[in-house]
Amino acid sequence: MYIESPKTYVALASETKEPEVIKQTAEEIALEALINSQPNPEVARYICDKFGKSECRVAIAVARAESGLRCDAVGINTNRTTDFGPFQINSVHIGRFTLSEIANCEGNVNTAYKIYQEQGWNPWVAYLNGSYRKFL
Repeated sequence: MYIESPKTYVALASETKEPEVIKQTAEEIALEALINSQPNPEVARYICDKFGKSECRVAIAVARAESGLRCDAVGINTNRTTDFGPFQINSVHIGRFTLSEIANCEGNVNTAYKIYQEQGWNPWVAYLNGSYRKFL
């Protein structure tokens, strides 16, 4: 049985035991549900760990719009550059980042986070054109 208090959930194991407080807020429970509902929850969890709670939802939505949250996503552009991974990091970044960083799933998320820290979401077409919104 669960009793909802303003920001904490309390689980009652039985009527004779003291309540056991589950230290998760409603927001954390909702975020966990979001992560688990993704086509690739392991990648979604890593994205949330990297970008933090405040940007987690947008970061997942951008990656979903860019690649379907797929680590193996590769896109070839008309200008002969290539986009890699969940965040579709463009090959123009090779030199600043290695190909293995960009093409490796964890490295792709790490690279995306570095780019995000410098430029916000502006480098991602899915953010600029608003296509990420359907995944929020």
